[in-house]
Amino acid sequence: MRTRRLTDAAPPPQDTAVTLLADVVLGQIDRARALIDDNRISATFGCADRAYWYYRTLTNFPGATWQQLMLAFACLYRTAHPSNPHYLSPHTAELAGALLRFWAKSQHRDGSFDEWYLNERSYCPTAITSAGAALTLHLMGTALPSKASTAGIAALERAGHWLEPRYNVEVMNQNLAAAVALQGLARLLPGSRWEKVAAAKLDRIRGDQTSEGWFPEYGGMDFGYSTLALDLLAACRMLGSGPAVDKMTRGLCRFLVEVRGAGFVFPGRLGSRGTSHAFSFGAIYFAGTDENAAALAEHLLGGIARQLVPRPDTVDDRYFAYFYLPQFALAFHCGATTATSLGSVTQRADSTYLPGCGLAIVRRSDWSVAVSRRLGGALAIETPDDPPLYHLGYEVLTATGTRYSSAIWEPTTDWQPITDGEGIQVATGFRAASSGIPLRWLMIPFQMVVHALASSLISSAFQSAIKRRMISPRRSLALKLERRVDVGAQSVRVVDTLLPGRGLARLSDVQAALSVSMHSPSGRQVTGRTVRLRPDVSGKLVAMLNAGVPVSITHIMSSKDLYEEAIDVDLQSGSRTIKRD
Repeated sequence: MRTRRLTDAAPPPQDTAVTLLADVVLGQIDRARALIDDNRISATFGCADRAYWYYRTLTNFPGATWQQLMLAFACLYRTAHPSNPHYLSPHTAELAGALLRFWAKSQHRDGSFDEWYLNERSYCPTAITSAGAALTLHLMGTALPSKASTAGIAALERAGHWLEPRYNVEVMNQNLAAAVALQGLARLLPGSRWEKVAAAKLDRIRGDQTSEGWFPEYGGMDFGYSTLALDLLAACRMLGSGPAVDKMTRGLCRFLVEVRGAGFVFPGRLGSRGTSHAFSFGAIYFAGTDENAAALAEHLLGGIARQLVPRPDTVDDRYFAYFYLPQFALAFHCGATTATSLGSVTQRADSTYLPGCGLAIVRRSDWSVAVSRRLGGALAIETPDDPPLYHLGYEVLTATGTRYSSAIWEPTTDWQPITDGEGIQVATGFRAASSGIPLRWLMIPFQMVVHALASSLISSAFQSAIKRRMISPRRSLALKLERRVDVGAQSVRVVDTLLPGRGLARLSDVQAALSVSMHSPSGRQVTGRTVRLRPDVSGKLVAMLNAGVPVSITHIMSSKDLYEEAIDVDLQSGSRTIKRD
């Protein structure tokens, strides 16, 4: 393993960073255009939901999230760079306008939009695509075709009225996106009431930012959505919010620098939503005024350059259009148009403990380990040159086919200061992991219901019911995990004890967990390696747990060779050791 320390890495020069982002973004434009109906006499001109306009029988509505590509083309139109052929291109302006106009066309009369199903009237796509529309209108200005501009402003104002009274207390990135949309209206319509509305939304969000600096996502901290939150704060500032966002920005940048390990990748699977997004627009935007933002920009760009983090070329089409190409294009535009110096990474303490988000980070000279006490002791080992190696706990499968996981997010956890020699100790239970495919059996009644969702109130209740079943099921299993993590000079020793309880359902399989138990579509865009259990080890675990015998599992992970093959697994029951052979 190469042992170059992260603290020794020099930040890339600004021109190199911009060239990197140009390569990443411009190399994906043909892919983006393939998603769009670019026939100007077509009824679906500007639609980017290819399943709707081209394949025609796969979906009965155009998803609003695909239209976020309008922001990517607006950024390209306004970014002067030697490798960018789209700068001030009339065709690019027409395409951005067509995307914006179709976005307006797909809006419900009440101002809301759909993401996953017809008549959904969802806060998430309404907030995020309205933010994209506000930024598109700002960047394009008078370069937009007049019909597109008129339709876009009218639709944005309708969306603003719908967003104004709404607030998702569980998901802060959506509220931040709503603030961007409202701030965009304030800029587009000077002297209107929207400036006060936008300020009120930001003020409420400020009240929900934690003392550690992060914004809650389903009750906890998420690494990937923290970078999106920073991007959205930068968008608010760009649209004229003034210093209202500066304190929030400082707290978030400080937190993201504080939780870095030895590598260029945040251990995204330790977050509440399990995401590994590495969006750099916000860090680049604030780098000139905040030293933590400058250091964070260096960190994020380092991961992008080394292809260790998700990028537009590595994610699926939906998140490519929704987040990745637009956010990377914003970073490209910002880097090319703003004189910004990136910061070097400073030396950090040997250990960091943050009880609010449950993270404990222990650093060695050229590697580090992060443990989440709020995610059942899930851990990640980081090095400068590889994606993280995760051990997230365990998933079990019952004989009836139900999955349960120990990688469950707890709102609170008992926090005990960690001292040398005591290790990190966590106890957690097992809850059901979302794995159902409801429309396989419920397509006809589902379609009947969604066509009847005539109001936002009914749609909101229906969405909540679906999310409770799909995103975070609450069923538990009579099985507990006690984990102890000891970090040595060259290795990490993990001792897991699985404790079967009375009435434990019969198990058919036990595996190491590959992701958090919550079903988060965006959590699939991840990087990293995970511990795996060999079939013979899994089989012995199943037999012992079904017999009601507690099992102790020891993993020794060497810092010198952190690949899966280096993991030594030892199973014990009482004084009896089950040998691997």
